[in-house]
Amino acid sequence: MDEDLDYGKEYVKSPGERLVLITGGSAVHGVGATKNETNVAARMEQFLNEKQDRWHYKVLNFGMGSAIAYQQFLALTLWGKWMDPDWIVVMDGHNDIAVCSAHSQGAGFPMYYHHMQSYIDGYLQGQVRPAFYRGWLENQIIQYSFAYRAITKKQYVPCNQYVTYAEGWARVGTEVGWEDIERQVVFYLHTEESILGISDRAKYILSLQPLSKSFSDIFGKSDEELAAIAAERKGTPCGGPGPYYQFALSYFMCKAETGLKSLVERYSDKLDVQYLNMNTFLPKDYEDRQGFLIDNMHLNDAGHQLMGQVYAYNMLMKDFPDMAPELSKELEKILMDVRAVSVSHDDVRGIHVTEATYGWNCRDAKVPDPYPNSVFRGNVTGHLRKACDGKSRCEYLIDAMKIGDPANSCGKDFSVKWRCGEDPTVYEAYVEGEANGKTVILSCPDSE
Repeated sequence: MDEDLDYGKEYVKSPGERLVLITGGSAVHGVGATKNETNVAARMEQFLNEKQDRWHYKVLNFGMGSAIAYQQFLALTLWGKWMDPDWIVVMDGHNDIAVCSAHSQGAGFPMYYHHMQSYIDGYLQGQVRPAFYRGWLENQIIQYSFAYRAITKKQYVPCNQYVTYAEGWARVGTEVGWEDIERQVVFYLHTEESILGISDRAKYILSLQPLSKSFSDIFGKSDEELAAIAAERKGTPCGGPGPYYQFALSYFMCKAETGLKSLVERYSDKLDVQYLNMNTFLPKDYEDRQGFLIDNMHLNDAGHQLMGQVYAYNMLMKDFPDMAPELSKELEKILMDVRAVSVSHDDVRGIHVTEATYGWNCRDAKVPDPYPNSVFRGNVTGHLRKACDGKSRCEYLIDAMKIGDPANSCGKDFSVKWRCGEDPTVYEAYVEGEANGKTVILSCPDSE
């Protein structure tokens, strides 16, 4: 997969070649893979060719860092359609909501759009002698010195940026409200439908990108639950990586899944198109998914390999129906091995933590710059599981130095829920804020 493709030259398929184009953001591009040969595109190509010898599959990686679906559509339209692809595979969704909400760009805008607009408006539009770089001090001198303005012919650049802060970085964006989240859902689905118009001969896989959060934290919400989320968040700010983003992420992904399934149904008589939620092929719980990812949205080598296998097997079952029964059995065996990575929590003796949250009472608190408010439900579940799972009694010291501070300068509470062995009863413990430095005790009845 070290081959560089020259987009300025016509691509001609070799005899017996089947061409696959896969597109998405940085997860598709290969972030998290240790080398090109272990990213999802390379793994797809490997498995497609290992399982049969009738055709030679070639997979071209159209993944682009931070790209939203519309940018993927543009790249496929400008270059991909002329290659006469046999398959077009799309793995996306995360960037479409993250760029809109967490990065405060708003509905329909790509990453850094408002950075670019701010600099173009400030430094180029209306400037007699536009400067491509100007320090803060010079800008202040221009603002207050008539003589400096007269000599240099430069004009003061006002700060017209809407800035949010996260992890020490300033992000220039626009004010984002809940209506932007709903508009982004529509924009995303219209774009995915446009991708289906690139080729009437190619087969398609539309899929949502795997994420680290527990499956139930994002997906599986009913229409009533989604309507309740929308009603609660309407009129509230939704820009930046604060707690509102968790609602936006879940809402967007659930709506996107429903919309993509609808697209597949509508186009099933015109195209060979299928929908896959790649999150369903990872273990369900957050802690167990970490063996396949390096962070919230990027796969490690094991994750890239698994996604490559899932795509390849689903494609081969379409291209070679006679092999489908055996391929289906092989894929199920692979997925059984993945599920075996996670502990069967119903069989765990003693404590099993189902959810632990630090700072839920501060989820809407305004925190001082440059710190983000990053509170979300279940934010310390992994820490509690590591410390307490399997024990009959666990005294856990709440230490913000270890678990992090999700809402600076706010007195954060602490809550935890757990089960005991096969007993479905859910136990709870609660510590009022500030909980840092206090101890919470989890125990099972037979230990008391």
